[in-house]
Order: sequence, then structure tokens, then C-alpha cells
Amino acid sequence: MLLQPALGERVEVRYSVAQVIADPEFAAVAMADPDAETPVVPSGLDVEPTLEIAGHEMQMPRVRAVGVEQITELELVATYAREDAGPREWGTPRHVVAVARDAAGHRVVGPPVEWTLTQGNLALTAFGERLALEDICSDSPKVARSDSATIEARIGEVVSSVELEWTALPDDRRRREDPNCEQVGCSCSSGGDGGAPESVFAVFALLGFAGWERRSRRR
Repeated sequence: MLLQPALGERVEVRYSVAQVIADPEFAAVAMADPDAETPVVPSGLDVEPTLEIAGHEMQMPRVRAVGVEQITELELVATYAREDAGPREWGTPRHVVAVARDAAGHRVVGPPVEWTLTQGNLALTAFGERLALEDICSDSPKVARSDSATIEARIGEVVSSVELEWTALPDDRRRREDPNCEQVGCSCSSGGDGGAPESVFAVFALLGFAGWERRSRRR
């Protein structure tokens, strides 16, 4: 979202066409293989791109490519469905987001995450550092019951886990044969074969930039 302060108030301005101008080396490496999901770039590549809109250039946050081995901290944030009416205020778990940081506390965006269900019955679908969850894999309870699950995430040698708790209702939809249903101990990886390249295009320390802009309410 771009704001035009010259208008006196904080007015949102939208443009359909914008161009990001970065270091030529960065652009050339990123576009080397258009079919690659995570194009490899040299570790340590450091650029300060600008955004050009309607003839005006604006400075964007500094972007630095880092290797997986530089990640030292991993926090897992769970989000739940919010229900304003009914027997429960909070519904079933919907997502777990992996927030990775380096030793200096900088957010690292887009690392390859290996997700594992270590307790419970849930359907898992990995989208990089975000894991989508569905409570569809167990029998419907005859009455409301307390359910729980534990999710573990691994990035290189850094491991973290989060415990989820919610109330399951008889009218919650169930699809036990869903292919995304995981058994305890099975993993859902977004990082390929686990062999970390020297660096990954999506693994960035974004200085002064919040990587997760749209936040769901936490339980």
C-alpha cells in the first residue's frame, strides 16, 4: 500500500503498473531458470532495490541473501478460526507460520521448512514457511470434545514445535480419506530433498520490513 502524504491525509493510492529496479546481477540470477521454484543466488548478495511508479522512484527495504546455516532462531505462530457465535469462541487451527531469524534478530523470509505432525490427527498442506491445517482426519465426536495436536518445524539444524488445542464439535466437517491427512511422525516438507543450496532466492533478511503483513488473530 502506498500513501500520498501531500494530500493532507493518509490516502491510499493504487497503481496497476509498477517496476522494481534492482542490481542487474540479482535480476539475471533470479531469472536464469524461470521454471525453478526457488532460484539459487550467491550467498551474501546484497541489494537495495527501488520501486518506480508513474515516473517516481522510492527506496525499498534492503535485501540480503543468506544461507540456511545463518538461521539461529525459529518461532512458530498458530492461528485459529474465529467464531463470534456458537459454543466456542475460537474454532479449529488453520495455520502455523514459521518465523525465522538470524543471530542479529533479522527476519529471514522464505526458508525451506520441513514440517512434521508429532501428535494428533490433522491434514497438512505446506506453503513454504506457512502450514495450512484442517481438522478433518478423525471421527466426528458425539458431543463436544477437547482435541490437541503438536506441530514441529525444522530449518537446517534449528527445530521448534507448537502445541495446538481446540474444541471439536459434532457438526465439524470430516474427510478422513483426504490425501493431506497425516499420521503421527509423517512430515510435510517445503524444502525439496533436504539438501540446502548455498543460498536461496527466497531466503532474505528484510531489514525494517514486516514479512507477515496480514495477521490472523491468535488464540
